[in-house]
Amino acid sequence: MEIDVDRFLTRYLSMAQDFQYLSHCGVYLGMTVFNDTDRIPVYNSQLKRAEFVSAKARTVIIDNGLLEENQEHRYRFTVGHEASHEILHPSYFGYDPNQMSIFAQGKTPMIQCRADNYKGCNKPICNWTGTDRMEW
Repeated sequence: MEIDVDRFLTRYLSMAQDFQYLSHCGVYLGMTVFNDTDRIPVYNSQLKRAEFVSAKARTVIIDNGLLEENQEHRYRFTVGHEASHEILHPSYFGYDPNQMSIFAQGKTPMIQCRADNYKGCNKPICNWTGTDRMEW
């Protein structure tokens, strides 16, 4: 019996869910937001330009393209994949924004998951970063 991934995400994990166009071409399928931010890059299809929107910590954003007909399987996989970031490694991506640290500089409040991530690791596995391994 299939799992209701939306219910798993919102009720079991108590995460928020949002839908945006994450790019102009559908390359980003989903995004997990680990810290409150007003710098989530999205694509405004009406104005045909990139913009920034706000999102709260523990929000999963799914690309609007996955709501189209014949995208149900990819949609379900993407929601499950984004939920796994919260389950498997929230401490790696999350951080305390009130804590001063020279190491937190440049840390992004979210992780974007591409449709072609398997192509993104053209380097030898021995050279993969921790982020490469987690996303793979």
